[in-house]
Amino acid sequence: MHQYNYEGDLNTMTLSELENFVNNFGEGKFEPFVKGEPVPEDNNKPVKVVVSRNWDNIVGDRTKDVLVLVYDNMFEDVSDIKKEWAAKLAEEFKGVEDFVVATFNGPKN
Repeated sequence: MHQYNYEGDLNTMTLSELENFVNNFGEGKFEPFVKGEPVPEDNNKPVKVVVSRNWDNIVGDRTKDVLVLVYDNMFEDVSDIKKEWAAKLAEEFKGVEDFVVATFNGPKN
């Protein structure tokens, strides 16, 4: 199920604006709303960064085995552990083409 956001003010929405919104939705003119960070421009490092918008491309790739560390930056120590753990694991598997190590910030995505 997808969510589509109305850009205007719902408190002052007119019937004409509602009709326009529904028609545009029916014609497929809207992109679904996806919570999350932008896709990283450079994601060619040993540890891939997964966000909501690239989840299917990386984690959903059936030709690869993907290990994802889902984390929360609530505690600074977790961020340090995440970076160290992921880097060491990626180093161990750097020669295995069909194995991916990735990180995913849960609350932001």
